[in-house]
Parts: sequence; C-alpha cells; structure tokens
Amino acid sequence: MRLPGTVVLRGRDFRLYWLGYLMEVSGQQMLRVGQGWLIYELSGSAIYLGLAGLAQAVPATILTFLGGALADRTDQRRLLIGIQIFQMSLLAILGTLTALGVVQVWHLLLIVAASSAGQSLENPARQALFPRLIQRQTLMDAVAINATVYPGSRFFGPALGGVLMAWVGLSTGSVIMGAAALFYLTAAGYVANSIFLYSIRVQGAVKAQTSSIFKEMATGLQFIGRNGIFALLIGMTYFSNFFGWSFHSIFPIFAKDIFHAGADGLGYMHSALGAGSLLGATLAANLAGVRWRGWLIAGGLAGEGILLVLFAHTPWFAVALVALLLAGTSQSLFNVTTQSTLQYLVPNEFRGRVMGVWGMTHTAVQPTGQLVLGVLAGLRSAPWAVTLGGSLVFGFALLITAASGRLRNLNLAKESTPEAAAARPAVHGAPSA
Repeated sequence: MRLPGTVVLRGRDFRLYWLGYLMEVSGQQMLRVGQGWLIYELSGSAIYLGLAGLAQAVPATILTFLGGALADRTDQRRLLIGIQIFQMSLLAILGTLTALGVVQVWHLLLIVAASSAGQSLENPARQALFPRLIQRQTLMDAVAINATVYPGSRFFGPALGGVLMAWVGLSTGSVIMGAAALFYLTAAGYVANSIFLYSIRVQGAVKAQTSSIFKEMATGLQFIGRNGIFALLIGMTYFSNFFGWSFHSIFPIFAKDIFHAGADGLGYMHSALGAGSLLGATLAANLAGVRWRGWLIAGGLAGEGILLVLFAHTPWFAVALVALLLAGTSQSLFNVTTQSTLQYLVPNEFRGRVMGVWGMTHTAVQPTGQLVLGVLAGLRSAPWAVTLGGSLVFGFALLITAASGRLRNLNLAKESTPEAAAARPAVHGAPSA
C-alpha cells in the first residue's frame, strides 16, 4: 500500500503548493491555542470563547460561496498571495498589541472575524488552483494528500503551540509574551507560504468574466442544479457533516461523564479520529483507479453511520477508540473519494463555485450540526444524540444508494456534464488538467 502523495509530490509546483498549505494549516492549529488561551486569560469567561467561535463562523458562512465566484474570475495564485499578506498583517498587528500589553478581547474577536473572512475567500481559490498544478490522472492522489493536512497537523500543531507559549513565557517571565511569539511565528509562516505560491507555475489561464459576480454566483448554483451528480455528491456531504461528523464537538461529555477518561482520554479520542482520517486518505489514494466509485462513496458514508452508533453504545473505552479509528477511516474514504470525483468532473470555469458550495459543509453545515447535536445531548444524552445522527447517516446512505442508479453506476470514464463532456479526458493516461 503506497502512501498518499507518492506520485503527485514528485511535481515541483504541487510540492511547493502543498508544503505551503501544510505550513499554513499547522500555524492555524497553533494559533487556535494562542487565541483561545489569551481570550480566556483576558476575560475569564467561557462566553467569550463561544463568541470567538461565532466570530469565526459568521464570515465563513456568508463569504465562502462568494469566494468561489471570485476564484472563477481572478488569477487564483495572485488572490492567494494577497490573502497570505492580509493574514500576515492581521497577526503582526495582534502580536504587536499583545507584546505591548495593550491587547483587549475585542481586538482578538475582530481579528478572528477578519481572519475567518480571509480564509473563506482562500479555501475556494485553493480548491480551484491545485488541479491546475497536476496531471489529471493524479487527482485522487492530490486530494488524498491534501486531506491528510488537517488531521496530521492536529497531532503536533496544538501541542507545539502550547510548548512554545510555555517556553517563551518562562524565558521572559511573561505569559502574555508567549502568545505574542506564537502570533509572530504564525505570521512568518504566511510570508513563507506566499513565497512558495509566488514560485509555482500554473497551467492555463482563468477565463475572463464580463458579468457581475452575483450573476456568476447564480450561474454556479444553476450549473449544480442542472448536473445532478454534483447536487447528489454535495448533498451527501452536507448530510454527513450535519448529522454525523459534527459529533466530535461533544467528545468532552464522553471523556468526562461516560468513559471517565479525563483530559488524557479526550486527547486519545481526538488522536484516534485523526489517525483514522489519515488511514482513510491512504486507502482512498490506493483506490484511485477503482471503476465503480459510487459504491466506495456509499460504503464510506454507511460505515461512518454504523461506527458512530457503535461508539455511542460501547461501555468500553478501548472499543470506543477502535470505533473512532474506523469511523475516521470511513468518513475520510467517503470525503476524499467524493471530493476527487467532484474535482475530476467539474470544468475549470465552474471549479471555484462548485467547490465553494462543497466547502460550506465545513464552514456552515458542520458548525450548525454541532449546535443541534449539543442541544440534543443536553435535552436527552450524548449517546442518544450520536446514535440518532449515526442512524440517520446510515439510513440515508442506504436510501440514496437504493434510489440512485447514478450513484451505484458512478464511473468517471462514463460520467459527463454538458460543459465538460467535450474536454474531459479518459481516466487513465489523461493529459494535463
């Protein structure tokens, strides 16, 4: 079994893109530690931590699809470089305010919201750019290695951020300076990422758009509606993230009240889920050439639902960790296969908008699912809420598979859309994207 990225990382341009992406996401993981710690240090209130989450979610919900339309009408590489400079500037300001000892909670909330807005414009541009850096037949490998970045960085990013803050705090005698150092370090990471992006060579050019950006947004939604395979795959992803993948938000309840595993147990639960995600991405990369990938998608979704129910009902912590490992594997297999299928089928001129709608599963749908799941857990119990979500995911997977011959017979060699049919190459031996 080969690891994801063993093919696509041989290319210079994608390698630079991916290294910069890894550096950026790792910095974000460290940044969350510093921001959360500083907000609580300044306010002493859990309410402000919730407000920080709201400050992040609102701009992401509003701007992600706008970012997709923008990505389809601008030079994506230049757009990404501009966003890196914007993010670097925000963190430099925050680091300076913190180092001077004048930072206040409202500074943090404002910068969190502005940074989230920039991230919302960045994500669709990234999704639209990277297929232009690779050969089309390596798309599954590229999506798989991209999918390892978030779960992989969760292993070391937060821990590294905490250690750095503590070390600087001890060295300087000021815990506030530890947060400032973290902000400056993350800002430097954005500078490095912008240099990597400047160095890559992009194939093809973005098609010039003469209509308004809002008309382009409407055209993107019409395109998804006309091509049922896009609506189907995006709808399945929405369902997975709302009813299933939002369950990790109530892990503390399981760790403390059900398994009595404490803070260490909570860390093990997140690590098991992250390890499963890495394993699922690896499996997806090795199954890139499978002919009937609709069954992979449906099987990954159904497996996620079953394993969530198992996790919710087992009284043994060791079994729960295994269930989380396998649930992460199933969800990642579903997610990577779905994303790579969308990326393969969508024509370049619609890529940003389609992937922007897909990306809203993480910026809008999942946070909403976490809110609903938390309310259900409070009204009944955490196991009941996860069981309901897992059962709905499993039932939906069975229903959509039985009802949709398009999904059961999904084959990239045969799929087409009106806009892409003439240009789309064969699965094997395809020319450059």
